[in-house]
Amino acid sequence: MLIKHFRIWCFCIFMCLIYFQSSFAQQTDSAKILVTGKVMQEDNQPLLGVTVATVKGSNFSITNKEGHYSILVSLNDSVKFTYVGYESQTIKPRIKEELDVVMIGNQGSMNEVVVVGYGKQKKVTVTGSVATITTKDLLQSPVSNLTNSLAGRLPGLITTQRSGEPGVDASTLYIRGLATLNDARPIVVVDGVERPMDYIDPNDIETLSILKDAAATAVFGMRGANGVVMITTKRGKRGAPKMSFRSSYGKQQPTKIPEFLGSYDYAMLRNEALQNDGQLPTFSEAQLQGFKDGTLPNTDYYAYVMQPSKVGNANLNISGGNNIARYFLSAGLNIQEGNYKHTKDNDMGYNSNNIMKRFNLRANIDVDITPSLLATVNLAGVQTNRSDPNTSAGAVMNIMNRMPPIYPILNADSSLFGNGTYTSNILGEVARRGYRIYLNNTIQGTFGLTKKLDFITKNLSAKIAYSYDNTATPNVSYTKTYAVFYPNYGSDGSVSSYNQVGTDSKIDPNGSFGGGSLSRTTYIEGAVNWFRQFNKHNITAMGLWNRRLDRFGSAIPYAFQSYLFRTTYNYSSKYLLEFNGSYMGSENFPPESRYGFFPSISGGWIISEEKFIKDNNMLSFINMLKIRTLSRPKIS
Repeated sequence: MLIKHFRIWCFCIFMCLIYFQSSFAQQTDSAKILVTGKVMQEDNQPLLGVTVATVKGSNFSITNKEGHYSILVSLNDSVKFTYVGYESQTIKPRIKEELDVVMIGNQGSMNEVVVVGYGKQKKVTVTGSVATITTKDLLQSPVSNLTNSLAGRLPGLITTQRSGEPGVDASTLYIRGLATLNDARPIVVVDGVERPMDYIDPNDIETLSILKDAAATAVFGMRGANGVVMITTKRGKRGAPKMSFRSSYGKQQPTKIPEFLGSYDYAMLRNEALQNDGQLPTFSEAQLQGFKDGTLPNTDYYAYVMQPSKVGNANLNISGGNNIARYFLSAGLNIQEGNYKHTKDNDMGYNSNNIMKRFNLRANIDVDITPSLLATVNLAGVQTNRSDPNTSAGAVMNIMNRMPPIYPILNADSSLFGNGTYTSNILGEVARRGYRIYLNNTIQGTFGLTKKLDFITKNLSAKIAYSYDNTATPNVSYTKTYAVFYPNYGSDGSVSSYNQVGTDSKIDPNGSFGGGSLSRTTYIEGAVNWFRQFNKHNITAMGLWNRRLDRFGSAIPYAFQSYLFRTTYNYSSKYLLEFNGSYMGSENFPPESRYGFFPSISGGWIISEEKFIKDNNMLSFINMLKIRTLSRPKIS
């Protein structure tokens, strides 16, 4: 009994404590103080239009032209100050104390650095036309080819995907549209070296930029006439090792499939067309009824051979380092299957479907040999294994689009159907023509040294770099042919015999080695960089020499060589001037016409930094406003 009463008393005391605690909390929440103060800029000028709001409650206020505000705030609440172009601040007020706040400008976008030709610049001081995206944007589209993730991502960039076959589904890129009747594609520069981008793992990319106008591309000479795609891969940073793993799996299929008539509608319209031409109809009433009730073929070739395909990606990377060495190591796997069904429906059991497997490896290493000497090593390897059904997607689509639905795919004896008009069979194309295997083995390496030359003059440095790329693309074909059979019908309507068109052959187990191609590229550069700040004057200068030699199989090697420069000047980060150019030569031209000079001069004015903009409360919504202009021979 005592124990029972004790439990009851404990329960009552517990409920009372809850009640008093709740009452105290409610009293605390209901107790409010009036917070007043002034919001100013860093130069102590009042800031109009700052939003002052409670974090937990719904009260808010707006600062007036003197920057003053007042707001009711609960004792356990905080006040948040927000304004476009400034960093938000959250502060817990004190009783009987004015809360004055100095808003700090958000310099994130102003100090953002973008990659330009053979260098980097603050985004705000760039006078050329440059657009940039980061890894986060690229990974929003889980595609197997990097070029396809750029669709709609960058202003001025046009992507055209001409095939959906695994491994050959890269998009063609155009910057600001077609620029010539010949090859209008931009060049791609990866970590300072011209390289293909199709097989780069998006997880390895730090930033991707496109250079669109003459001011941005002049340093690339004639090679930059159609624009430039700049890719910067990730590098290690000082700190403990960081490991990242990312994986995705999905399915893909054609987005728009044409709808075709069924056999009955096709036959009806075929008869009508013949009758309109004064000819006898092809199909009898009995055949029309057979198409209608399903006793005669009604073939949907798309449904028969097409299916959603699987696609998967995985990437593991590790980065870290210390004051002496930094590293970024990455390994990636990409698997993509084709959309064809019945690709194992053959007498040899092989799978002729489109399948692509790609392995990526990358190692970026930075080592400070001495406080003034930096060594960089960039290594990348790609191995791609791709197979297809020894026919083109165009041939398969042609059968789907042209073959009437009144014909079957297989005859009653399971042989492939065909006749004198239609000698190709959809199943024969995807499963009984053999298969092909394509390999791509690529190794890329870049070795560089950067030396600070402060003993000559402050902020002077020199750099040398050497790159070597080797790509081998062997291929093997396992080819066979197939026959189609056209049935002959007896007087009773049954199949009496078949007419054969074509021949059935067997696959040579040794295959046919295609050899593919072997390409080697060497690149060397030497550069000098200098920058200096004199009060409000900022000057940078860069001079660079490079030479590139390409060898493709047994073809005659050809080389490019250029001498280029860039000089920039800005006053108070408001008035900008840039002069750059390239004296570039190519062995593709005769000796007397090999070199050309490609200069560009551009300027900019950051109007938003002027006082008549910054001090104008009516224009406080303007965060960044810049005017650019450029001049180049025959261009202005």
